[in-house]
Amino acid sequence: MIRFLTNLEWIELYNASGQSINIKGWKYKEVSTTVTLSASDMYMNPGDYFILARDSTIYSAFEYLKLPNENQKVKISSGISLNNSGENISITDSLNNLIDAVEYNPEWNNPELPDTKGISLERIYPGFRSNDKSNWSSCTDIRGGTPGLRNSIFTGGVSSNSSVTVSPNPFLRTVTGMKIFL
Repeated sequence: MIRFLTNLEWIELYNASGQSINIKGWKYKEVSTTVTLSASDMYMNPGDYFILARDSTIYSAFEYLKLPNENQKVKISSGISLNNSGENISITDSLNNLIDAVEYNPEWNNPELPDTKGISLERIYPGFRSNDKSNWSSCTDIRGGTPGLRNSIFTGGVSSNSSVTVSPNPFLRTVTGMKIFL
């Protein structure tokens, strides 16, 4: 999730894997900024969230983060400064291997909203590609964001055993009493 308020900016990492991950030495990078997420061992268990916020105003907007639960970790760093017109951001591990990256674009917000100021851009499903614009949209939560919580627009992945049924069948036409299947 990416927040677009001048005084309230954050990025959120979510461990969607089935294993614990040590983020010691991991780095957040923007065009001119690099922030180390943790200088010491810090494990993110499956389902954990790590929020990197620009300043402590995140606690005023989202009071539940003042006393985070066991799957929420928060770090304040004045080093982040998200560009509201879009930007390339990335997460690398301690060996500088790319973990994830996104070149977000504010046009990924819901086009039906007349004003998206103060509304987070959320990833719809963590299993889909980060740079897929169809995997992002505007937060629907009344607070404008859900740092450390499941995204308001989250959807589960589609199983390979899924099927789609359309009724009535748009490919079925009736011509002089005969049914034709295209």
